[in-house]
Amino acid sequence: MIAIVGAGAAGVSAALRLGELGADEEVCLVGAEAVLPYERPALSKEFLSSPDPQDPPPLAPGGLDGVALEIDSEVVSIDTTARRLALAGGRELRYDKLLLATGARPRRLALPGVDLAGVHYLREYQDARRLRTALLAAQRIVILGGGVIGLEVAASAAALGCAVTVVEIDSQVMGRVVPEPLAAAVAELHAARGVEVLTSARAAAIEGGGGRVGCVRLESGDGLPADLVLIGVGAEPCSDLAVDAGIETDDGILVDEYFRTSVDGVFAAGDVARVLHAGERRHLRLEQWQTAQAQGGCAAMSILGIGEPYRDVPWMWSDQHDAHVQVAGFGFADAELVRRGELADRGGLTFLAVRDGRLAAVAGLSKGAGVARTVRPAMKLIQQQTPITVEQISDTTIAVADLARELLGKAPAQPPGWSTLDERRTAESAQ
Repeated sequence: MIAIVGAGAAGVSAALRLGELGADEEVCLVGAEAVLPYERPALSKEFLSSPDPQDPPPLAPGGLDGVALEIDSEVVSIDTTARRLALAGGRELRYDKLLLATGARPRRLALPGVDLAGVHYLREYQDARRLRTALLAAQRIVILGGGVIGLEVAASAAALGCAVTVVEIDSQVMGRVVPEPLAAAVAELHAARGVEVLTSARAAAIEGGGGRVGCVRLESGDGLPADLVLIGVGAEPCSDLAVDAGIETDDGILVDEYFRTSVDGVFAAGDVARVLHAGERRHLRLEQWQTAQAQGGCAAMSILGIGEPYRDVPWMWSDQHDAHVQVAGFGFADAELVRRGELADRGGLTFLAVRDGRLAAVAGLSKGAGVARTVRPAMKLIQQQTPITVEQISDTTIAVADLARELLGKAPAQPPGWSTLDERRTAESAQ
């Protein structure tokens, strides 16, 4: 049996891919939540802000035919010698091959008052239900953390009529994801919608009375009145099972470019995995829904012995207010930044990063999804590691799509490791 622990994007993608590939072994998908697998991105957006919220979309709309689905089932330990999973309640499952897709959990803050009523985290469906109920009764919201989750919830809370303050310890919002000029544009977008964004600010304590939150005290001494606090300061990999089983970890489960762990027959993918990227030649752990979905499919192929070295271009999106953010690539550090367009333009405002004569990353902000006009072709240039100059990418008389067609026409059709499957996933991710 092929056992998959974790029924999120990576786990479900792997199960579906195994079915498509005609795996001979039985496939069992084990999820800890007591609900059918669902798309997590909706939890911080329309599920919170819609006047009539629907359950988040299912991860497998057509069902999981041929997959044994175990929901509300927590795996508590792994015996990699006997190849057995121990479930809460005493049951055991035997496996021949195992995929760990246990995801990540919110990073907890060790602040005075963090256990007061009215303090929330957001990761799972039940978290979102509790948060929505609280938002409908709240007036003043303080969000600790100006990352993607914090900003999406800020936009949702503002749409519900709440007064919102975002507190970010870094000098910019979305600090791990986008370059500073785009972060400034995102902050301006929120300010225009009435959201107060405080950067280079740190919470010292959460204060209240009668067991409920009433204020967030900053290290500066300032107090921010609040009847609801959301903590969104990042996530940490759920790698406890791997650690206890003696599987090698380092801020996530370490896997090679085929998603193989240090233990024979055990694979890992998604937010929990630190994957050796064949193109970058370094390990990456990526907390992105689309990346987790793509990795699950790749891991399924490796489980069946037909996998290829992992080299997908990471890609993510975020909807905030009436704007859309897309980011792709391998970061903006130590790169020369090129700006194209304006937020009011149809294609939006984009920034492209050139590093070592190659396009390394792209990020953009637009009203609607127009930014994809630049991000999609840029991803192809990143994927194929096409030589490019700052001068070429700075010439705004040539659309990035046209430049990509010109440059890719001069590049080898299939560089080492490239596959039509990689190309299909890249195209789908940009839609």
